[in-house]
Amino acid sequence: MNNFFSYPHRVQLHEIDGAGLLFYGELFRLTHNAYEEMLFSNNLPLHNIIQQRGEAIPLVHADADYHQPIKLGETLTLTIQVTAIGNHSFTLKTLTHGFDDGGKPQLKATVTTTHVTTSIDSGEKIPLPDALRDILQRYE
Repeated sequence: MNNFFSYPHRVQLHEIDGAGLLFYGELFRLTHNAYEEMLFSNNLPLHNIIQQRGEAIPLVHADADYHQPIKLGETLTLTIQVTAIGNHSFTLKTLTHGFDDGGKPQLKATVTTTHVTTSIDSGEKIPLPDALRDILQRYE
């Protein structure tokens, strides 16, 4: 379907390193924030999954490619696309776009994450809940 979920973010002072650039670990935090907002905006807040359903969706894989520096005050758009949906897992690709010094759109970073649904009580894999699968299919 090629649908995407987009999440805006402005780089804050507490997110940068000594060189004035986004600290590398912050990219994963921003990516996770976008993922949580995707669920929340589709009426499936992550806290409901954990607290009410007794399910968890831990990461089992994460990687990032940093294409261009991300600077303090820069306006970013994180765009999520679902690239795989399995019985117990799914993979998200998050593209982070900003602008170069001339105002031209620029791909800044790419993050790929794989998540697995589990029971909090047993720690065992469980099938993707239908509500979660429905949301993921919207962005596949």
